[in-house]
Amino acid sequence: MQRQRRIAVLFCGFLTLVLVGAIHVGIFTSLTDIVKAESHVSGSSGQDMIRIENKGYKKDRKGAVEFSHTKHARDYKVSCWDCHHVFDGDANVWSPLGRTARCSQCHHPLKKEGTAMKLQTAYHVNCKNCHKALAECGESTGPYRKCYGCHERE
Repeated sequence: MQRQRRIAVLFCGFLTLVLVGAIHVGIFTSLTDIVKAESHVSGSSGQDMIRIENKGYKKDRKGAVEFSHTKHARDYKVSCWDCHHVFDGDANVWSPLGRTARCSQCHHPLKKEGTAMKLQTAYHVNCKNCHKALAECGESTGPYRKCYGCHERE
């Protein structure tokens, strides 16, 4: 009886490892797809860089903005849901296990459509407001006051 119990415990442990491994591989693949949605690998550091090109604007066009997705997610502990969203009513139903669309698929660069704000407004509300809130709490943060703190000069 003791031997059968040990075999059962070992078998359950093995199944748990297989399940955790499958979940890990599935999540890693999905997160890789998310990063590819609007990013490219830049530099020798191997960090994934998101580059927002600001295409489609008729006025107030500044240079591109580039930031590290890895630093924001892992090092700064920014939740995926702080930036990524798909709304069903008032609920954000976006999932990192699904496909992540480009921001411009819902946020038009030139006009507000339905409840979705213009693309530039969406970026500024999301990025600048987060950095500003951190600064107001005395936390270390990225730039939020001057355009060329984030935007490249063209």
